[in-house]
Amino acid sequence: MSTSTKVPPIRPDTTPVRSRSIPAPRAFALLPLRLFLGITFLYAGIQKLTDPQFFHPGSPDFIGEQITIFAQTSPLSPLLLQFASPNAILFGMLIAYGEVAIGLGTLVGFLLRPASIFGLILNIILWLSASWTVYPYFYGSDIVFACCWLVLLLNGPSGTGFLSLDELLFAPRMALWAERGQHARLYSLAFFLGLPITALDANSTASRLASPARRGLLLGLFTGGVATALFVAFSTTVLGGRQANDALNQTPTATPSATQTPEPTPTASSTPTSDTMIAKVSDVPINSALSFTSAESGEPALLIHLANDQFVAYDATCTHAGCTVDYDPDSKLIVCPCHGSTFDPAHNGTVKRPPARRSLAPMAIRIDSATGSILPG
Repeated sequence: MSTSTKVPPIRPDTTPVRSRSIPAPRAFALLPLRLFLGITFLYAGIQKLTDPQFFHPGSPDFIGEQITIFAQTSPLSPLLLQFASPNAILFGMLIAYGEVAIGLGTLVGFLLRPASIFGLILNIILWLSASWTVYPYFYGSDIVFACCWLVLLLNGPSGTGFLSLDELLFAPRMALWAERGQHARLYSLAFFLGLPITALDANSTASRLASPARRGLLLGLFTGGVATALFVAFSTTVLGGRQANDALNQTPTATPSATQTPEPTPTASSTPTSDTMIAKVSDVPINSALSFTSAESGEPALLIHLANDQFVAYDATCTHAGCTVDYDPDSKLIVCPCHGSTFDPAHNGTVKRPPARRSLAPMAIRIDSATGSILPG
């Protein structure tokens, strides 16, 4: 005679997967990215709003001038010339205030996924305009920022280090909708905000978020973080602007020839002596250039034979990010291969296209008429 015992059925674990605690490394995995994007965009917006030349027609940094220059090579040229350029100030304000709003939204986690969408769109536009001529492509920052925004967009607030305002404001309402079976609202808002539905547990969410002390602490942390970011960004902008103005206002007085465009000064008595010859006049045809190393500084330099049959020389280090520039005979301009800045060698190396703001440093040269040698002056 056999006896059998009833085995109780195995019940599935109904505990929401995401309601369990997330391992610390995963919970903070995207915190550096969120802070970097938020602070950088906040700083970029404040920098534009505090720059008087950005909204001032006629200045080299005027947004309208930049749009016109970018439109020369951008695949978005028709849109830039027809819509952005005629409304340059409005377009500039949209960019500046948009960057501030995106930065703040990212830092405090308010509408984080929509902020990521607008950040992605803005950087794609900048990549197709301001950074389009950058070669190789990875020298440009806009495409990198676009990829960073894409990561934050696909991920949402989860794993960004701390609770976001989206979770504080909307998670209790979403938990209530889940209890009531209002799935259309629930899934729509969850997709819009990037909040995981599996993390919704009405009891645990309410008890976790409804605590006034916890909410006050989190809001205090958010407020303090934003205030710190604003202070750092504003201070950096002001100090950076002062340093740039000081650098622009400082001109050497001991050697007047260093502040002027050098011109050939043939003299019958001048000889190479101990000077290092840069080149022969015959070595550099009209509308061409020759790269050389400055004997004085050891830095790369550029000797250019202008179309008017005069020679000039400049420091070949771009004043924007320190890349080595080269001469383009087609445009008759000095071009930076990294970020697309251009300089006019016939007019003291002045900036023709940003992002560079300062002219190239001229170098004094002289020509020995007896030997046809070009020497440092």
